[in-house]
Amino acid sequence: MSHTPCVIAQTIRTNQKLKMSQTHNIVWFKRDLRVNDHAPLLAASRQDAPVIPLYIVEPDQWLQPDASRRHWHFIHDCLCDLNKELRELGQELIIKIGHAADIFAQLHSDHHIGTIYTHEETGNLWSYQRDIAVQNLCSGLNIELGTTPTNGIVRKLRSRDSWSNIRNKRMMEAINPRPNALPSVERCQSDPLPEKCDPMFGNLPIGRVQKGGRIQAVKDSNDRVIGESFCEVNRRRSSRRGIRENFHRLSGHKIYLALIFWTCSDKPYFQT
Repeated sequence: MSHTPCVIAQTIRTNQKLKMSQTHNIVWFKRDLRVNDHAPLLAASRQDAPVIPLYIVEPDQWLQPDASRRHWHFIHDCLCDLNKELRELGQELIIKIGHAADIFAQLHSDHHIGTIYTHEETGNLWSYQRDIAVQNLCSGLNIELGTTPTNGIVRKLRSRDSWSNIRNKRMMEAINPRPNALPSVERCQSDPLPEKCDPMFGNLPIGRVQKGGRIQAVKDSNDRVIGESFCEVNRRRSSRRGIRENFHRLSGHKIYLALIFWTCSDKPYFQT
């Protein structure tokens, strides 16, 4: 059976409309490289739409004075572990390299993004300005941007009088379960994950670099000496002096770096 050019053109237009009508959602991973106790990931997994788990390697981030190749070594390990866990859920991690707003604009053009699920990030002026650019983009493209608090920092408080109660209530919330599965996405190509030796990340680190990833973090937290000493320090929060001393002592723990990059949720340690 032959088809006229008009019929073929109409079929192409119909297929394009069907493609655009398929809404995709994004889970934007930043400093929360895990699948356990991850509220944005869990929320996205419960929607009837394909999920793009996304991590953006942003070159400008690695020009900041508080970023170094040592951090990238740790993050690289975390991303490898995260990809394995996401693959088990049905959808591999998508890596993109570039400016966040540009990446989201391209993904929206290719996949019709409905919602971006992400955690609030506590960063520096650069990350703050990056987030504003993403907010403006989402507003202009009618993309919903759903942000979830992830730690004790409470934004837009008029007074700090209520901060402690809000923070404690938040940290005592039930730990979110790992998603059962992720609706997979078709035709979304990942950029190659940059190597640890990529010059984008600055000078080579001096000395030993701590291994990253959730697997290593769980191993460290299960270590009796490390785990018990961490929890003992964590319990000493009764005074300003104690808080300063605890911060100094915690910074030497292997678990501390996993919490800074949120490879592990901090709620289990708070609830200990």
